[in-house]
Amino acid sequence: MLPVAVCQTVTLVAEAALGDSVMALKEAVHEAAKKYGSLSCGVIRIEVPLARGCTALRWLRGQTDAGEVPRLKVYFSPRHSSAPDTPGAAKAEADTKGWAAVAGLDTAWMWQGAPESGFDAEVVRSMNRFLSSSSERIRIIGGTRAHSHHGGHLKAAEEWAGFGSYCFVLPLLEFLESSNSNLLACTLAWDADSCAVEHSRSCPVGVGSSSMAEAAARVLGALDQCKPPASTSAASLQISRAERGNIPDEGAWHTSLDQLIDSLEDGRSPDSDDLFASWDQAPQAAPLDPDLESSMARQEYLTNGQQGLDDLIAALDASVSDGDLGGGELWSSWKDSVDSLGRMNMEAEGSDRNLSNSPMVKTVMARRTLMHTTGELDPLAVLEALQERDPRAYQLSMNNSVGGTFLGCTPERLYVRSGTFIASEAVAGTRPRGAAGELHILDEQRPTRWLSRTSWLTLDLLKSQRTTLNSHWLETGLKMRWRGGQQVIVEVPKSVLKQGSMQHLYGRLAAEMRTDVNDAHVLKALHPTPAVCGRPRELALRYLEKEELFDRGFYAGPFGWLSGGGAEFVVAIRSALMQEVAPEPSASKQPQSVAPACKASTAREHAVHLFAGVGVVRGSDPYAEWQELDLKVRQFRKLLTPTLPIDQQPNMNAAWCALLVEELCRHGCNMFCVAPGSRSSPLTLAVSQHPRARLNVCIDERSLGFWALGYSRASGRPAIVITSSGTAVANLLPAAVEASLSHVPLLLITADRPVELRETGANQTIDQVKIFGSFSRWSHDMPPPQESSVGRHILTTVATAVRRATAAGEGSTAGPVHLNIQLREPLAPIVVPWQPVRFSSGLQTWSTSQVPFTTTVDARLSVTRDDARLWREGSAPARLSCIASSLSSEMGQLVACLQSARRGLIVVGEMLDASEIVQVVQLCKQLGWPVAADILSGLRVGSSAGSRPSGGDRVAGKSDRSPITTNHMSSDDRRSSGSEASASRTNGGSDGNSSNGNTNCNGVAVFGSDTISAAAGVGANTHGNGNGRAVSAKDCISAGAGGDGEDVELHGERHGELGGSLCVLHHMDHVLLGDKEWWGSIKPDVILQIGGHLTSKRLCQFMEWSAQDSGNVDDPPAKWIFVAQNTERHDASHLVSMRATIDLDTLQIVAAISSTPGPTPPHASEFARLLIALDKSVSSEVDGALQTMPMITEPYVARRLSSLLPSAHALFLGNSMPIRDMEMYARAGGGGVGELGVPVAANRGASGIDGVLSTAAGFAEGLTRPTTLVVGDLSFLHDVNGLNLLRGGEARPPLTVLLINNAGGAIFSFLPIADALPQETFTPLWATPQNTCFPNVATPVGITTKCGPSGPVSQRDVHKPVGSTSKYGSSG
Repeated sequence: MLPVAVCQTVTLVAEAALGDSVMALKEAVHEAAKKYGSLSCGVIRIEVPLARGCTALRWLRGQTDAGEVPRLKVYFSPRHSSAPDTPGAAKAEADTKGWAAVAGLDTAWMWQGAPESGFDAEVVRSMNRFLSSSSERIRIIGGTRAHSHHGGHLKAAEEWAGFGSYCFVLPLLEFLESSNSNLLACTLAWDADSCAVEHSRSCPVGVGSSSMAEAAARVLGALDQCKPPASTSAASLQISRAERGNIPDEGAWHTSLDQLIDSLEDGRSPDSDDLFASWDQAPQAAPLDPDLESSMARQEYLTNGQQGLDDLIAALDASVSDGDLGGGELWSSWKDSVDSLGRMNMEAEGSDRNLSNSPMVKTVMARRTLMHTTGELDPLAVLEALQERDPRAYQLSMNNSVGGTFLGCTPERLYVRSGTFIASEAVAGTRPRGAAGELHILDEQRPTRWLSRTSWLTLDLLKSQRTTLNSHWLETGLKMRWRGGQQVIVEVPKSVLKQGSMQHLYGRLAAEMRTDVNDAHVLKALHPTPAVCGRPRELALRYLEKEELFDRGFYAGPFGWLSGGGAEFVVAIRSALMQEVAPEPSASKQPQSVAPACKASTAREHAVHLFAGVGVVRGSDPYAEWQELDLKVRQFRKLLTPTLPIDQQPNMNAAWCALLVEELCRHGCNMFCVAPGSRSSPLTLAVSQHPRARLNVCIDERSLGFWALGYSRASGRPAIVITSSGTAVANLLPAAVEASLSHVPLLLITADRPVELRETGANQTIDQVKIFGSFSRWSHDMPPPQESSVGRHILTTVATAVRRATAAGEGSTAGPVHLNIQLREPLAPIVVPWQPVRFSSGLQTWSTSQVPFTTTVDARLSVTRDDARLWREGSAPARLSCIASSLSSEMGQLVACLQSARRGLIVVGEMLDASEIVQVVQLCKQLGWPVAADILSGLRVGSSAGSRPSGGDRVAGKSDRSPITTNHMSSDDRRSSGSEASASRTNGGSDGNSSNGNTNCNGVAVFGSDTISAAAGVGANTHGNGNGRAVSAKDCISAGAGGDGEDVELHGERHGELGGSLCVLHHMDHVLLGDKEWWGSIKPDVILQIGGHLTSKRLCQFMEWSAQDSGNVDDPPAKWIFVAQNTERHDASHLVSMRATIDLDTLQIVAAISSTPGPTPPHASEFARLLIALDKSVSSEVDGALQTMPMITEPYVARRLSSLLPSAHALFLGNSMPIRDMEMYARAGGGGVGELGVPVAANRGASGIDGVLSTAAGFAEGLTRPTTLVVGDLSFLHDVNGLNLLRGGEARPPLTVLLINNAGGAIFSFLPIADALPQETFTPLWATPQNTCFPNVATPVGITTKCGPSGPVSQRDVHKPVGSTSKYGSSG
């Protein structure tokens, strides 16, 4: 089949709002229809970058069905695995980089197999017609039945009929989470020839549009129906009834397995009388081999740090001493592996061996659990909850036209491919994971000999003969059946894959695929794997067809995506099928606890089919296998369990706290940070029992408060901190101060003694009422629950608290809110009679819904949003004149001030909201002024301003008359360049959170005091050019760089008819070095400042100097405009001439009115060119100066890190020197889509050095992306307790801590007092040198460390940071 005539991707300029993105896509669709309407076939993908914040799944949940037929929705999110990196897998995963999750709506083209048809190479060839290696974000997503590619010989049951034997879609609309932004995309696909062909199994061409006009009409119709994302509500599922039955039931299961196991023990085939080879000839499970298990030790070290390895070593030592494992040298072998951390490879053997005549040694038996529920049940809400519980597994979903939805949360990858490089996995055996802090006693006689429960279960998994044998057969079977591979390498022979609440044996294989095969051949060769079928495959399939009592459908089938450059498929285990069914006519089966409102005949009912399977081999235990099945569906069962009605709570405290937690979750606040305590026990228990509540526990309230601050800063939603009474509350003050000054929402819920115990000398009782003073946006002292209390009180209080914390619908700023909750005994969930009638009055409707009791309506949306859109679309000047005539006199003054600018300068400070960063970019381009961007602005580190977007796709403006163009860079070229870049990345991370993000442990990289020093020592010269003199722009000009007449390319892409470019100054602080006479040549006449908390003191001084009235009429002061959406004062110099309290939408209208159509005025262009020339010259000089230094310095670290930080990562900066170094030395660079940089944050509200570690850990969690923290030694020591919060395991994004140890407070050496005092006075009182061994601080809490040499370090030795590399993080 020939490819379509055109296959291209168009990336438009970034938009801040979803509505603006839809409008941009509509205009681009019209342009594409005009340009390509004459072609008979083609695929055009048009995408708009959006600000980060919304998830693909939440966007998909918001897209409601328009008619009676459900709209097709498909979702796929990649896995972030804790498995180690390997070379073959890295090559195979190249095309998974740059994106995190994708949601598709409706179909641009669809391939669906008839019941009797199979998924074969012809179908894949039909798909490949619509794909291109130059447009790799064009993906086809879907899956097949478990046995579709083997002829579909198993008949589909009624519940699976709507899916077909396979179903793949090219989505019509798509929401993609990419590395540094979100993307809203639409796809136009048409093919006149395919639509004219009669569909048959011999010609599986799929279904779609026959012409470009039809494709455009479908896309425009879908865009018209595009809805906002669903709310952030994390309400519990209000299900009134849940019944379940199993097929087979437990009795039939035991009977069937007993017969199967007997046949395996006797050496007979279960379905024949033929004897087969002796079992003794099969490879047996070996004891823990020292050589083999060194890789396991390495993996445990990388995943769980030194503490995890110590636990396993202790277990092995105990086992060896008892003679269980054999080989007394095993302990030393494991210990030695920590130093080598080597990887072992071995070549596959017997890959061409035919297994069809081999005896059946394994069969995978499955079970279907059927549940009926009554009440609202959104399958995508269930998937969202599963994603919260197991963020590192694959999540997938697809619905059909008859109301069924298939969804899964699976740990198992079938294969991943980039070009011809391919990698697969072997996953077998399952054990649960112990709860945090749960211990296992090794010796009852010696109770001091213990290790963590998780580590013990890991060891049990490794020692089990049955699971080891299972893993061996799985791995061997994959190798022998890999028909499409030229050479198969076993890269990970044996490891443990830890996912959510379970762990599995794990192995990895890699190969290079022959060019004469496609993905259908690979699927047929690899699937069904021994893990979901058995071995040999044909024997197992025949047995299952005969004995299994239900249709697996898509359960255990392959599900994934294909693009022009690669593919990725998973095995859809841990899955469910949800279908809405007609209500049962009889209510006799309803339990008494059903709420009255749910008993109505109109209540919706659903049938939920849960699937799980286990491998049965010789020696299997039917009872243990049944328990394993329960374990595998436990996550679904917990979510689908009815919530306990309020009137059935054991006491009033429990009811009170249950309402509070549920209402917080309904408002989207479901991250609870708990410090253990007695008085807060009812609150803690309510959190632990809520199915959607996320929990983070820490014993130190101060660190916990900062962790919550970091999470709230990143997510935009307030985290909830729960503490007991007394000084625990006072420990939250530092975080409350920072949250208040940084405008970060935060909810502080403190338990308190009741009023009768206050001021009585009662234990652990202090005055907690309004303890945070003016730093709290709102404080409320709640009386204890009593007989006269009504539940509505707590619900409306929660609404007020969330509204005040987030400043929703108000003119104030976000910040901390304090709820002080008085609680009487009993604090435990013991039964105490109480009267729930009054308490529950007015809650009947609330208790059966999933929406908050009180909904806040934010009416602050600007009425000028459409005016901004009209201007960007090129509306007539008369329209703007009409708007201008209606402006207030004050707004008219702002317009006049902007119009008067001849040398305008935009200064962008700290930006917290990603959508505001997009708006700032649009505004800066609109005005065309140079931009002095702070390091926290989101426009510096990782920004691709000045470079083409990744993916080979060109940015096209909406006013570009020919926007449908693309750069056809080949996938091979991209992979080559990507591999080179990845070799030197700072964190060894990929461009995306996607794929098999591996080593996840948090770590600390320490640069020693001798390392961070220049030849002249730590001090001012560290920030110089190696000769004790700083690099200034004046030096650059005097050297001849950037002189008059030099044609300097502006930073940012020229957009032709769009006009403006993003002219970001990355080295403004260096440009301003020198005397103030020099400043006169670059003095602006208008300064437009957006956002506060500027890092550069020199820039602030320059702005003050520019705005100061010198009395010289020939040199008037600059007009200083400060813009913010709040009324807070930001004018430390008392020189701001205009304070504009407006939103950025309105500011864009003002800029549009004040700007003249056409090119940038010459005088403005000259000023911009001068500053850009200086910035470019300074950048070159800084590079040269740093390269000439013989040793690594703090500026070198900042510059190197900023240039190599992957676009899918984030950066958190400690105060004192780290943020100042990054402000001065950060280099522009990035490979994401659009001009947005990576998220960069710091605690600049109060600029303290406390809580930095904890805040950074919370920041990473809130962003759900790997984060690097740069921190000084004193800041690190200030928050040593925060190391406990870095031990999040593989369930949380990794945090790499780059610790710069300059032996004390180096920043004080820059202050005048350093020269005014003798060293013997200055050093102990200000420099405060310390002599801490930082590895000894981190190791006891299980944090891995890597130290630089103790002596001076050459730059040649630091080409990449310390620590092991991984695609999702670094162990640092």
